[in-house]
Amino acid sequence: MQTEGVEEAGAFFQRFWFKCDLKWRYVNTTSKRADSDIRRQFQWAANTWMSAINQNLPKPAILTLTEVTGNNEEADIKLGFLQKRHGDNKPFDSGPLNEFAHAFYPFVTKDKKLHGSIHFDNEERWGNSGDGDILPFIALHEFGHALGLPHATIKNSVMYPSIDSSTTFKIRRLFEADITNIRNLYPFRLCDLFSG
Repeated sequence: MQTEGVEEAGAFFQRFWFKCDLKWRYVNTTSKRADSDIRRQFQWAANTWMSAINQNLPKPAILTLTEVTGNNEEADIKLGFLQKRHGDNKPFDSGPLNEFAHAFYPFVTKDKKLHGSIHFDNEERWGNSGDGDILPFIALHEFGHALGLPHATIKNSVMYPSIDSSTTFKIRRLFEADITNIRNLYPFRLCDLFSG
């Protein structure tokens, strides 16, 4: 099963955010699971990447990821549940168990509203099923893309392009390759470099 079809445009370029304080927003809800639980899983994924980037480093943080809920607050990364054709030239398949989600790198598409967007296929089975719950893993993988990481070639990496349902759904952490790759992408406060 594929996790998603990430927007891979510009494979020769590293894509990253020039900001140090990123905001994310849950914009398109689903009836398949409580919004509070979905937002908790999204926050866990954001915190996992944020911890990997900032671990054992001096303050201020290299990168923060904070949920915004107010109507007047802009979000850099927008997450939502959509289905079939949904306006981004990357329609989802019909039915469950093929493509779970897709994401867009920062600053890759001509359509700025898609930068860093994460779309989950609303036709998947997103209900909470304990150890078989796929949402935390898929959210962790997609946040990696929204931060700028491509697919990895190491099979046990969170960023590997396909999943094995017998083991992957139980993954609740980043592997060394994931941590190394995200730290290489955000080695210091990039906002300080580009802010002047």
